[in-house]
Amino acid sequence: MDNKISLVVVLCCIIMFLSLNIVVASETPVVESISYSPENPSPGATLTFNATITGSNISSVYLIVEECKGDFCFADKQNITMNATDNDMYQTEVTLKHEDATTVRYYLIIKSNNIWYEDTPHELDLSEKTTPNGNDTTGDTSFNTPGFELILLITATISVLLYSIMRKKEK
Repeated sequence: MDNKISLVVVLCCIIMFLSLNIVVASETPVVESISYSPENPSPGATLTFNATITGSNISSVYLIVEECKGDFCFADKQNITMNATDNDMYQTEVTLKHEDATTVRYYLIIKSNNIWYEDTPHELDLSEKTTPNGNDTTGDTSFNTPGFELILLITATISVLLYSIMRKKEK
């Protein structure tokens, strides 16, 4: 009787060991690289993301994009499907939504062998948005308002006219 119990325990241990080895041997996807273009995007830009991912049975790849301003991140994360373009290559386009964003956090979620894997988050800094003439639009523009000088000129002219009228009435 003890021999039968020992044999059953040994067989159970062997089966568990073999099944554990199969689980460990299943290939975890590896993100070889993630790149984006253009290299210095500004808020509102459209970015093209490319990822090289190795692994077996990759059935889905999603790019998660989160726009932030300082330590505050906007609630509307984008979850975009990446399309396979070549062996181990995936690509998608993302249009940024927030004109006041200063950074973008992004990472991949990959489904391989019916298991979901989450990649390490990455961050990119956005360049300051410029106008077509190259001026920065994020700084203080109160003195760049059209007509600012005109208001000063009108005020000065009215003051001179009033002073002249007052002087004539005194004489």
